Amino acid sequence: MNTFILLDFDGVLRPLPPRPARQSPAQLAARFHAPELLRADAGLLGLYAGIDPQAMTLLATLCAAFDARIVLTSSWSMLYPLRMLRPMFRPWQIEHRVIGKVPAAATRPAQILAWQQAHLQDSWIALDDLAMTTEFPAHAVTIRGVFDEAAWARASELLARQR
Repeated sequence: MNTFILLDFDGVLRPLPPRPARQSPAQLAARFHAPELLRADAGLLGLYAGIDPQAMTLLATLCAAFDARIVLTSSWSMLYPLRMLRPMFRPWQIEHRVIGKVPAAATRPAQILAWQQAHLQDSWIALDDLAMTTEFPAHAVTIRGVFDEAAWARASELLARQR
């Protein structure tokens, strides 16, 4: 059995509303060890600039604790290819854990359901600021602000129950 974290960005790794972060493409490229950011558009640069380091650190520890892979559910993953989003995880050494994204569908729960149909034997959680505990009570962790210690504990509890 594999373990997956279905991951949103906004409201999970990046606070909403985003905190203004004035960083040049060169600064972001250095921070994320990602020279490809030197050629990125303003939207992608804004996404990278807003990433909360503590939220990423907690995500990295959750991945390590459960040997989890990451599947992106963020609308950003519909706008940009994985090769442009993976470097975001590089400073926390979890870039290799980002293995894909959910299929396109009308709603986030529909996207997750479509993904889940292909992974019936696997354990998973969804980290999202969209409340989905009605649709996925044993899998959804609703994040308020950014991924923090309380959300980490809830995510860990849900994954442990699936083992």
